[in-house]
Amino acid sequence: MSATQVENHKEKGTVGKELALVKAKASTSTDDSERIVLLEMLPKKEWFIRTTFRGKVMWYVRLAITGLRPRIYGPFSTKRAGLLFLDGAIDKLADVWNEVNDVEKQYSCRGEFQHVSWGPIIEHPLAAPRETGALCAGSADVCRQGR
Repeated sequence: MSATQVENHKEKGTVGKELALVKAKASTSTDDSERIVLLEMLPKKEWFIRTTFRGKVMWYVRLAITGLRPRIYGPFSTKRAGLLFLDGAIDKLADVWNEVNDVEKQYSCRGEFQHVSWGPIIEHPLAAPRETGALCAGSADVCRQGR
């Protein structure tokens, strides 16, 4: 909203009413209407653990990060609730990605993507390396750490 529009709303006494409408809509939402927005792939069977407790089906979500043992979170009453948890957890983890990028810069070697400045390369079939070692195409002495 431009400064002129804000001034017009101030004169009419309608400043902040647009926000109030948005907040009112958000507060009336149910769990079924919440959207999963941060997952970058479709859910996989191995992410879930189904169990029964006193005749009621419950779900746990397995969260795995390279280098750490998998963590099991839950129980959740539905798979969807587990996915909503996972989406929220990814949102919290994304808060520290810039710090992780700083650590990566400290230890990474020069290679094919050395001038890329937007963060890590996301592993996706379209971004797969052409050959083994293609991500670290620098000289052998630069990449002795097996990168």
